[in-house]
Amino acid sequence: MTAPTMPRVQGQPPRGLGIPFPPELDDAACRDLDDAELMHPGVDHVEGNNAALRVCAACPDESRWSCLGDALAWPGPVSGVWGGRTENEINTMKRKTRHA
Repeated sequence: MTAPTMPRVQGQPPRGLGIPFPPELDDAACRDLDDAELMHPGVDHVEGNNAALRVCAACPDESRWSCLGDALAWPGPVSGVWGGRTENEINTMKRKTRHA
């Protein structure tokens, strides 16, 4: 069984714990984080979200867009910060797209 490479949902492990990144994210700033939970601060954790967003800001634009695209393509709610967007922002985008 291969490990997931998309945004985690309940029951999936966070990034950085042996989960392979897709090739288009080889230069992702979060790729080699020691603290995988940094990118999953929780919906209402402002300081944690800001720290994760700073990691995303260090990513090349192409990687950031690819990461956000992966999050938006994930079937169901997304947990954590992906592609420079918070969990709330991504899930709101997904809801608006579904209802458009």
